[in-house]
Amino acid sequence: MKIINKIILFYLVLFMSIPLFAEQTTKQCFSEYLDSKAHFINENKFDKFDFSNILADNRIKFLGYIGANYHRLHINFDNVKKISRSKYIVSGNYKITGEARPFNGEIQITKIKKYTNFNYGVDDFMKGKINAQGIALATYFIKGETEKFQAKGYMLTRWYIDNDAKLLYDDISEDEDMYANNLFCGECEVGKIQTRPCAWGHYRIPNSGDLDMGAGEFSPNPKYLGNGWSDFNKDE
Repeated sequence: MKIINKIILFYLVLFMSIPLFAEQTTKQCFSEYLDSKAHFINENKFDKFDFSNILADNRIKFLGYIGANYHRLHINFDNVKKISRSKYIVSGNYKITGEARPFNGEIQITKIKKYTNFNYGVDDFMKGKINAQGIALATYFIKGETEKFQAKGYMLTRWYIDNDAKLLYDDISEDEDMYANNLFCGECEVGKIQTRPCAWGHYRIPNSGDLDMGAGEFSPNPKYLGNGWSDFNKDE
């Protein structure tokens, strides 16, 4: 009986620690890209939301890195489709060196949060035009189709609903220095190399240490230019 009780206790601690770890990791990766004055309430009515268009938004290329030396990671989503109330399948391509290669995978929305105090942007230009606003948190897993490549971790996307009840990519505060969206933070495996940190996002890269030296916008640290960033200003 004592052994059974210990086993039950072990699994209780395990299942309680997983959400706590996820919450801590999310804060570590994304906190600097959220308004410190923002207040949230949970809005987990997943059926009301379809984030496909927001996740597939390609108005700007993803900025990304892989490894502790911040080697540049090119990644692109070609297609995102909602297949259940909270799960999306995704396909696209990535490039570390050489040619771009295809991948596929899935994104699982785990939490939807609504702001209780809206961000209306510069000079409150969106005041009266927002019905709801918030963030969605998710886990993701993607895998290369032609070589051993996989990435997994956590994602954050910012959204708002306009007065026509349309769910939109939240670019309202894009003029702010640390604005970013569609942020992915986790770890990657490539070939026989052990797991390494990786991250990507729109406008900024989460959890990127001293890679980003830009004030008003992303700018790679000169000491990492040899790691795939030397032509950054030419192709962005």
